[in-house]
Amino acid sequence: MTKVIESVKQTDALLVMKESFLIKVNALKDQSENFHANEFSTANDALYQMLADIYDTHSLMTDNTTESKEKRTLLKKMCDDAGYKFSKKKPHIVDMLIKFVFAYTEKNKRRLSTYSRSIKACVAETSVYCGVDLIEHIQKCGGVEEVVRSLSNSNTNTADDKREYAKESFVKKEVNATVRVNAVTENVTSLLGSYVVLVGQVTATGDIEVKHICADKAFGDRQRNFGSSVVNHALANMGSVINAGEATNKAANDAEKQTQNENAELVGVAA
Repeated sequence: MTKVIESVKQTDALLVMKESFLIKVNALKDQSENFHANEFSTANDALYQMLADIYDTHSLMTDNTTESKEKRTLLKKMCDDAGYKFSKKKPHIVDMLIKFVFAYTEKNKRRLSTYSRSIKACVAETSVYCGVDLIEHIQKCGGVEEVVRSLSNSNTNTADDKREYAKESFVKKEVNATVRVNAVTENVTSLLGSYVVLVGQVTATGDIEVKHICADKAFGDRQRNFGSSVVNHALANMGSVINAGEATNKAANDAEKQTQNENAELVGVAA
């Protein structure tokens, strides 16, 4: 009888916890909607506070307790019910919170990706222990985008970081060529918006004969062995190349500014 009573108590406690968690996340969503409706144009402080609240919510659901597992399951269901898709079966908690709280759409996905990456950078930052620390860190870096930029320029970037940076930078990159491949054309509905790698050979005329395609998702009769790992490696490589190029450009710009400053000082002395 005692065991039954204890079980009932645990069940009741979980129900209360789940209800409290739902209220918390939905309150964050309402807060986000109010922020975007009334303060988005000028209130960086309000944004930083939103990200800090999300950071703290994330911190309270990362351990292996029953409560945290229930919260993660609930959050995933909330995202599923809202129709939000993720590239991984077990998406990052921060990614789920950001998508749900800020009401993910195709139009805001790049901005939300920046929010998500900035929070995850703060999670990895040893000086950040809570939401208040996150705000201080973002302000110290000079803003959310600067937090992400410092992460992308770091030598400790993970492959995931490089892939995400490549995807964020994709629309800015110059188009080298546009090609039509039958395997893609025939499965355009399922492959639309996805990333692919074309395997080909350079001919004597400089053309590329495409012989094979790898995609980041299943398509047509390629329900297995469709090449997602190849695409992931290619995106990581792209991210590395972009990072290296930006680091070189920054070094050149810094050197030029230094030269200009030195010349200005010499002119001042001569005057």
